[in-house]
Amino acid sequence: MVLKIRPAGNQTLRELLFRKGVCLPGACGGRGRCQRCKVKVNGKPLLACQYVPQIPVVVEINEPLPSSPPQFKIHTSKFKPQNLNLTVAVDIGTTTITLAAVHPPSKRPVQTTTILNPQAQFGADVITRIANLKQVKKIRLTAIIRQFIKETGIDHRRRVTVVGNTVMMHFLFGKNPAPLGFYPYRPVLPLRQVVKARIDGLHILTLPLAGSFIGSDCTAAIIASGIYKSEQPVLLIDAGTNGELVLGNKYRLLACSTAAGPAFEGATLNCGSLYQPGAVVAADYQSGVWKLKTVHNLPPRSLCGSGVLDVVAAGIRSGLISPSGRLVHNRQLIVYEQADRTVYLSQSDLREIQLAKAAITTGIRMLLKKWFGTDRQPDGQISRVVLTGRFGNRINPASAFTIGLFPRFTKTPIRQHPNLALAGAIQASITPALWATAEKFAWQIEELRLAEQPEFESIFVQEMELKEWE
Repeated sequence: MVLKIRPAGNQTLRELLFRKGVCLPGACGGRGRCQRCKVKVNGKPLLACQYVPQIPVVVEINEPLPSSPPQFKIHTSKFKPQNLNLTVAVDIGTTTITLAAVHPPSKRPVQTTTILNPQAQFGADVITRIANLKQVKKIRLTAIIRQFIKETGIDHRRRVTVVGNTVMMHFLFGKNPAPLGFYPYRPVLPLRQVVKARIDGLHILTLPLAGSFIGSDCTAAIIASGIYKSEQPVLLIDAGTNGELVLGNKYRLLACSTAAGPAFEGATLNCGSLYQPGAVVAADYQSGVWKLKTVHNLPPRSLCGSGVLDVVAAGIRSGLISPSGRLVHNRQLIVYEQADRTVYLSQSDLREIQLAKAAITTGIRMLLKKWFGTDRQPDGQISRVVLTGRFGNRINPASAFTIGLFPRFTKTPIRQHPNLALAGAIQASITPALWATAEKFAWQIEELRLAEQPEFESIFVQEMELKEWE
């Protein structure tokens, strides 16, 4: 993509591109550290977050991400939104935002759209965004919801059910999330109760927040998975940027948040991407040859989360990657190479993946120890494991077993779901009784703050190893 950009005061090129509808990837919040926003300006490579144009320039961009929502359309003739009493459910994630127009009689969405969270240009995780609070506050998340409502023909006076992590909910409701950036991490929004407000002409409600880092998205996932009414313990794993884990049943609920970062969503890797055309979604290495599956079967252009996991697992099995996370033969693990494109994992990519893996695995181990008194193999003691999120829904469990992301379950069934947070929001939007139910079980949720546990650091370091669960 080539664009002509005119200067505007002290705005960086990254900010100017965002105004043009282009969001460059970046995990450092515009500090010039991650090197992800590199572009060519008049033929010269520069970091967009560090360059302030003084004259009109020509910018060459390699595969930008959209910063503003596309035009939302309902691609079906069966439902006509102007004739339906549709409701709206929204999941505001750290990396993406998913919106659904819901048909109450059928209890299902007639349109679902996912876009990149425009806040992503100011940091890949919630802590970085809190550090860049001034810039992030300029982005009104309600504008995205209003556009979706307009394009789908829904009455804007209808209630909008929104879920998300605690920091995202603070941004949505116009509350200062800064106290969540330092100990004792106290939220401004109330906990364990439904929060509602009129914002920009919208009547917005969110399910109860259960802790400083246990948001309404977690509450919604508990609803959709049915954990709160299960007799036997269920393990819920949402391995997103702000990963949330729940172990519980109808009598007890344990939850924790893991700062996994966006590595498993491809956001911070050299050849990483979200799920998009040409992204590698599955991979295997046989007889010295990489076998790749991509979105729409297009030539490989990037690696999304499930593809990243498969490549690492195959690298471990074939000896291309050591359990310590070191590339054995080369500085890059090349999985596809042509004249116009090379798709690879670098050593720095592997370190990002190890950190994400360690964060998730440490959380699982500490939940198991709190519940069962041991963090050893829990196979058979848990009635089912539920994987959710874009990454969790697409991963190959065998690859997760290989790197030790979670135990090798043989007796316990594994279920995968694309977005339990959105599913729970949809259920709440059409079933009023669930709001009271959510408030009731929110008081049962025990938030386990991992970093405050004495064994956290030693377990985290141990889990940097890429090997099967012991």
